[in-house]
Amino acid sequence: MPSNQRRLDQLPTEIACNIFTSLDAKSLHSVSLTNHRLQELANTPYLWRNLCRSCYRSWNPELNKDLPQLPVSSTDYYKKRYGDRYSIDLEVRQCLDHLVRQQWGRIGAIEEISTYGFDAKDELLRLYHGTPLDDDHFLAKTYWSRVILERMHREKAVQTWQSIPATDFEHIVDALGSYDLFLFDGDGYEELEHIQARLADLEKAFVEENPSYTSWSVRGIALALSKFLSSRELMGMGDPDASYHLLRNSFIGLALKSPAHRSLPLICSSIYVILARKLGLTAWPCAFPTHIYVRVDAQPFDLDTAPGTLDGSTISDLINHTLALENINSKQTMFLDVFRHDQEVPIRQLHTQLAAFGVVGSEDARDRYFRPMSTWDLAIRTRRNIERSIAVSRTIPATDSLPYTPGARRPPSWSPLMPENDDANYAAVWANVAIGLTTRQEGVRIQDLHSILSLLCETIEWQYPWDIDILEKYAAPHIFKDFILKKTAAMRRNDARRPMSKLRVLPNGDVLPVSFNIGQIMRHRRYGYQGVIIGWDACDIPSPSGVQVMAEDQYHSARGVAFYEVVADDKTIRYIAQENIVPVQPDEPPSWNLMNVAGRWFKRYDPFSNSFVSNLEQEYPDR
Repeated sequence: MPSNQRRLDQLPTEIACNIFTSLDAKSLHSVSLTNHRLQELANTPYLWRNLCRSCYRSWNPELNKDLPQLPVSSTDYYKKRYGDRYSIDLEVRQCLDHLVRQQWGRIGAIEEISTYGFDAKDELLRLYHGTPLDDDHFLAKTYWSRVILERMHREKAVQTWQSIPATDFEHIVDALGSYDLFLFDGDGYEELEHIQARLADLEKAFVEENPSYTSWSVRGIALALSKFLSSRELMGMGDPDASYHLLRNSFIGLALKSPAHRSLPLICSSIYVILARKLGLTAWPCAFPTHIYVRVDAQPFDLDTAPGTLDGSTISDLINHTLALENINSKQTMFLDVFRHDQEVPIRQLHTQLAAFGVVGSEDARDRYFRPMSTWDLAIRTRRNIERSIAVSRTIPATDSLPYTPGARRPPSWSPLMPENDDANYAAVWANVAIGLTTRQEGVRIQDLHSILSLLCETIEWQYPWDIDILEKYAAPHIFKDFILKKTAAMRRNDARRPMSKLRVLPNGDVLPVSFNIGQIMRHRRYGYQGVIIGWDACDIPSPSGVQVMAEDQYHSARGVAFYEVVADDKTIRYIAQENIVPVQPDEPPSWNLMNVAGRWFKRYDPFSNSFVSNLEQEYPDR
């Protein structure tokens, strides 16, 4: 070797480690087998901490909080953590393979993956985003990985709701942001921490624009914050008449993430209140009839003088007297309508509005509309807003779903800012249960809770059966335990039952009158919607509880008539008589709505035959 060249193991430690940061774990392990010096370098904790950070973005909460700050001292700690995560990745792949290849026992496989919590998230995301389009099980792998990711976030939301005290006024982001966790944003990374980070970025931007704000009065800061949010379009929604009832406007995460930042008064008022509190103001949302205003209270600055005023107290004064002033109650208050404009609302105007709503009489009668809303008040009102938006959307005539483009993963107009009705409705149902169990507010009685839980159980049974352990963990310990466990036990038995095979040719040689195949794309002869066949029955009309049966397909005498189980492009499952099945033309691809749910029953889409490849071989061996 020339004298001016060095071997790798002769390089200074800092240079060698810098080179090794370009290696993956497998290569780093191979290097460590070369000699003692390279083994020592390859086991440097810095390298394995770097691999933990670069390969895994999500960790269970206790590690996610501590990992970046842990000292690089223990030789084996980070290498062991990486090895643990790699082992979890292998387990996740094995369980997902079971989900993909076997029709029964899927709930147990999903629960097994869920025991790893957020330590399983990165591998699930790799499967969701990275499964090749030509993989024989592309649809099934992406569907089931998405199902588990969504379930993981929903459990986090329910857990967060249950951790909020009944009389809380502080955890606004947790209460409202948990609704966002029920929505899959396409990337799968949206968490409460991301909502907090966006709010922190807004706070930082305000401070950078107003470096001397700590010397301003309370009123000055409040109005400056209002103008700041208005300049970033975080107030109002442009044309309220055209977009007020859109479902996306009820989600704080979507409002912060969307370039247009459209949101309902409750959401933009909550954003204002959160930022105002970060800046040292005492701010609250308060509920008026049909609207939300922001209330900002003055803060007293001296025990020996009159209470502080909105224009006299400064944040610097208040910081110096915080502990001494905890029990001071100032009556100086201002109101803002951050949904409509960035100016203060005179108290006389609010009294006039209350009089128009018939609120007259004593000051106490009016004052209840000026009182601060608790965290759960905001959560309850958000739930109602979501339910109202869903109801409005159902009155709008449905439009055809976009046709699938072979080779694409998402439709060209896809947006994570357009939540699906089913997911939003599920969030509202779960919130209703959490609110009822935690607060007993708005007249929630035992019989009301039973009705709410019955609705939740029905929703889980027919749309989210993989969530039954969330029900067992977070609802059963508190109320109606026997009722809940009886429901979930029945669902587990049904999931564990191996399906009976259905053959077109019976043992006696009779051929059933089944003309269409599993996976075949069709349109309904009368109503024209698109669907795909996921089952058939050649006996009497099937009418399982909870499944929509098209009224026009009911016959008084149905012997010898084939009926088909079809998932329609609105994602409902229907039973249709054979005479109402019309196969689509070879050049008519399935809709994106069908592609999004087809992985539950099919391996992949075959563009050459314009049909789905069945994953139901155990039940329909001859399709």
